[in-house]
Amino acid sequence: MDGKYVPGTIEVLEQKIQKLQENQARMKRVNAYYRKHKTLEGCPDTDAATAEKIHRRLTVFGGKPFTDQTLRCNLNSIKETQHRLRNQTALRDAGDGWAFNGGRIVIDRERMRVSLCDSSDEIQRRIKELGHIFYTKAPDGTPQMMFFDHMLVELLEMTRQYDELYPADSRIEIEAGKENEE
Repeated sequence: MDGKYVPGTIEVLEQKIQKLQENQARMKRVNAYYRKHKTLEGCPDTDAATAEKIHRRLTVFGGKPFTDQTLRCNLNSIKETQHRLRNQTALRDAGDGWAFNGGRIVIDRERMRVSLCDSSDEIQRRIKELGHIFYTKAPDGTPQMMFFDHMLVELLEMTRQYDELYPADSRIEIEAGKENEE
């Protein structure tokens, strides 16, 4: 993936995941039917031609219509497609940046940079605690981090976690606590 949201991709990936999950469930049902009845005759998930084809392979594949390796391979395809979907969703949702109760994230796609803006040192510390982000400083002193697809996914999730852990009124408490100390 090259770091760009491709319109229509999310719908295609969602359909692919659904087909893979349906196929996984069907393979498990066929295996369970065969385990119980020792035949595929009458199996509601296969037609006669498919049942005959699978039956010829049974001696080669260790007595299962669908091997553990086949099920694992399909499951890995599901996970990989879900990961691609998560990345595309993050790229779509990120746009040019977003705001959260601790500040603002600005994305500069030309320079491939992500900046954390309008945030206090306390908020930057809290965000760093939620995940590993490697910051650099722009010439104006703004914290920046390298831009990667997975970084956007992580950052979106971290800011969502931040909003859940530290609601908007907790920011006021922090600022009020600093005033009381002075």
